Amino acid sequence: MSKYVRTLDDYKKAMSYRMSEEEVEYATVDLEIANAIRKARNEKHLSQREFAAMIGVAPALLNRWESGKSNFQVHTLVRIASLLGCDFVCPLKISQESETQADDDEAVSQTNSA
Repeated sequence: MSKYVRTLDDYKKAMSYRMSEEEVEYATVDLEIANAIRKARNEKHLSQREFAAMIGVAPALLNRWESGKSNFQVHTLVRIASLLGCDFVCPLKISQESETQADDDEAVSQTNSA
């Protein structure tokens, strides 16, 4: 293991110097997912090569996913969770403000199409 242990907060702080808040949030979610997959795979005592074969992807792609260098597709995340015996919980949260904005956007759209 590297002598430099990094936490998610360390990465968020480093990213915040070069990224917008929104980009930091996206990257944070990606890293949280990657860490959860790596942890679950290790708990099952599966190598990246073994688990990549189970998923049907190249080990290099699994490595990029686990290092946060590549994004997942939702159906792939569901398959990974299933194979690792994990629950797949959608991290999306809709705030009251978002719902109000969506309602306003829909009303404007209906008015414009009338």
